[in-house]
Amino acid sequence: MFFKLFFVFIFLNLTLYSKDIDLGWLKNKPKTYARDFYIWQYLKQNNISSKHAKEAFNLVHVKNKKILFAYSSHKNNDKVNKKILCLKKSSSTLVKSSPFCIKEALSFNKASRLSFEELKTVIFKTKKQYPEYSRRIALLNNKNFKKISSSLKAKDFVWLFLKVSSSFRINKLNLAYSKHFIDEIKYQKGFSRFLKLIVTNNLMNKAQKSLLNIKSSKLSSADNFFLAMNALSFNKRKKAMVFLNLAAKKTKSSSKLSKILFWKYMASNDREYIKELLKIRKINLYTLFAHDYYKEKIKNVVYSLKTLNTSASSFDEEDQFAWIKVLRDTKKMNKTKLLKYQKTFSSSKHLAHYTYVKNRYENYKKSYFINPYKNIIKDFPLKRQNLINAIARQESRFIPSSISTAYAMGVMQIMPFLSKALAKQKKEEYDIFTMFNAKKSITYAHKHLNYLERVFKNPLLIAYAYNGGGGFTRSMFRKGLFVKNGQYEPYLSMEKVPYLETREYAKKVLSNYIVYASKDKKRITVSSMLRNVSKDARKSITK
Repeated sequence: MFFKLFFVFIFLNLTLYSKDIDLGWLKNKPKTYARDFYIWQYLKQNNISSKHAKEAFNLVHVKNKKILFAYSSHKNNDKVNKKILCLKKSSSTLVKSSPFCIKEALSFNKASRLSFEELKTVIFKTKKQYPEYSRRIALLNNKNFKKISSSLKAKDFVWLFLKVSSSFRINKLNLAYSKHFIDEIKYQKGFSRFLKLIVTNNLMNKAQKSLLNIKSSKLSSADNFFLAMNALSFNKRKKAMVFLNLAAKKTKSSSKLSKILFWKYMASNDREYIKELLKIRKINLYTLFAHDYYKEKIKNVVYSLKTLNTSASSFDEEDQFAWIKVLRDTKKMNKTKLLKYQKTFSSSKHLAHYTYVKNRYENYKKSYFINPYKNIIKDFPLKRQNLINAIARQESRFIPSSISTAYAMGVMQIMPFLSKALAKQKKEEYDIFTMFNAKKSITYAHKHLNYLERVFKNPLLIAYAYNGGGGFTRSMFRKGLFVKNGQYEPYLSMEKVPYLETREYAKKVLSNYIVYASKDKKRITVSSMLRNVSKDARKSITK
């Protein structure tokens, strides 16, 4: 699931499985992402009027393409619907469309893939009605980008660089930029993304070299960290240390500091940085590496937590918005609330919910690695059990009714298009609402992981594919990430994954996997888990 996650947890009312969602019911629910999901389902019904569709559409908290396209099927003759009809057209069809359609639906990313003649048509059609749009499209039709990069205003160049497709950047903007030019654009809005797009793409090697001598004292911690990774790509250790020192000065985050300390060690071979890493309580890939290095036991891990284990819990897990109330109530915790929720979540089936609340009460001082669905996964191979727990812990904290802004659903956060395909493969009738059932979510994920494991082998690579998709993961490999056995690999490639969410997600899943796998057997080390990553990445490209 490649997108930025913002979790909202809901409990599914099973009565909705067998009846249509009612507009009155939607109006009575709070404005949340949870309600948006049900508005999407409501708009997908064929038996509602255009008037009711518009009323429901106006209730939406955050409009996305799923909701827009579902709304368009009800043929309301308004500007929103006209825009949606444009969005459904292909780029080549848009070129032949009205100026309105071109402006609303032809993004600069799409436009950068058009031919010279098609761009001329777009520029001509939009010049009168949308002059600024036409002017910017005209920037794409330049034949000498080396010249234009020095003549364009810094603001326009950064804008252009960020808006075009990846292939356009590689083919036309992978240039040796002057130090003067880099100094001119580094304070422009969007420079951080400009930097990331260059550093995370190994095919942008000319542009990468241009960043080696940048003065970065006024740039952010994240910018300096990327510059350090870029310097190490060229084995410029001293330059990397300068950037890493600046990155450390500009952050107080223990997660970011642990990453910086790890790379200071990698750049200098100074074990003092590993000793500093050991002092950080947070469990992540870098602190696990430090524990491996000194053969220290992992502290602060709790594998089990007892509930009162009553069979009659007062908490109705089928109440759609009950968990949202709990989340809001537990933002500020005290002993009285903890005791209240200890009773509320007294059943063993609510272990995940109680753990979540208790963790909040303790201000996350302990790291819980529970196994709340052991009865569901007990017959799976041990490695698969560890992988499912590692993913579920990161995806949803094991809460069955989790839903993301993109409507990834359930314990395992499966996207609707994927769950529908998996149901077809399993020859089961598809009901989207059953994805909130823990057993259903886990068994579907188990089937999907069978495929991902055949292709990608390693838990780290599987995590990239689970979050970002197999196509995205292979595209990283084709651009040079993970496929070479370099001095800092695969760690350097792990820092250069293009998307922040996927980059951090996979590291966390791998950390979770190591902790789960180390519970009942000999310690699993970070280095042992990463030993064959490059080989597995190369093999997966052809599968």
